[in-house]
Amino acid sequence: NLVTDADRAELRTAMAAAGLTGIDDYLTAVKAFNAPQPASAHLAATPTPLADRKVARDKPNDRFRKGYPYKQDLNCRLAAFTLLGGSITATSPPQEAGNFLMFDVDALETDPGLAALRARQAGFVGVFNEVSVKDVPANELAQTFLAADAERGLEFGSPSAELIRIVLNDPMEHTLFVGHTGVALPQEDGFWFIEKLAPFEPFQLTKYGAMDQL
Repeated sequence: NLVTDADRAELRTAMAAAGLTGIDDYLTAVKAFNAPQPASAHLAATPTPLADRKVARDKPNDRFRKGYPYKQDLNCRLAAFTLLGGSITATSPPQEAGNFLMFDVDALETDPGLAALRARQAGFVGVFNEVSVKDVPANELAQTFLAADAERGLEFGSPSAELIRIVLNDPMEHTLFVGHTGVALPQEDGFWFIEKLAPFEPFQLTKYGAMDQL
């Protein structure tokens, strides 16, 4: 969970090599989140097998709220965009964000700490906004989502880092939305995946041997 200075320094080197932007802002957010956490939150200070992870999810939430009562915590999308937002452009983004980005947009517009992201809000909405799939057959959902990327004029300019978007389907609303996201960094021995698990839950660096494991 990037608890130590050494872990954060290692990640900083890898992110800089990948040409990511917003590295200082991201690692500042990591350090701020971890600072008030007690041992009972079970944040991993050493590499831990993924199957053995035991984050006490209520503990980080409670401690972060008490430590920063004035601040909104990052979610997975805001965290990923902090790193990749500088290399993502959307020439024809949606005019308005949909309901699934309600809390994201509220954070962008009200949290002074997100001023850098607020300046790139059009790109954020372009890459994460929901996609209507009313009357779209199930076997065409993926193509429809990718077609929306093309319509929005999305371009991903990072030379090596990849934005991983996990797309969920809300059949009641006939809508596809990005339910989780993170940044993958290719390494000589596989991939590193950087993510914010959820609002008021930890940041996490997971090392995989291959993309199919991720």
